[in-house]
Amino acid sequence: MIRVLNQNFEPTIATLISFDDQAVAALLALRKGDSCCVTGAGSVSIWKKGGKEYTGISILVHSAMTLCSAGKSAKPAPDRDMLAKSDLEESHAA
Repeated sequence: MIRVLNQNFEPTIATLISFDDQAVAALLALRKGDSCCVTGAGSVSIWKKGGKEYTGISILVHSAMTLCSAGKSAKPAPDRDMLAKSDLEESHAA
């Protein structure tokens, strides 16, 4: 299962199932916060619990691509405060 954002930027759970060895390896290499792209057959489910409506997605994954499987290394986005501080330090050093 992975957490995805729907068109309203609300979190939705996606259940991914695959029988393709390469897709499984790519998905198992994912870490929290990693991005991925999958292709396959999907279905949407909607249910109510406690008066609230929830949406889920199930995908039978035919292929998957992650930054890791594409040969890229994921780097965390720079902290904006640290970036601004380092820019300020560099400008004063000159």
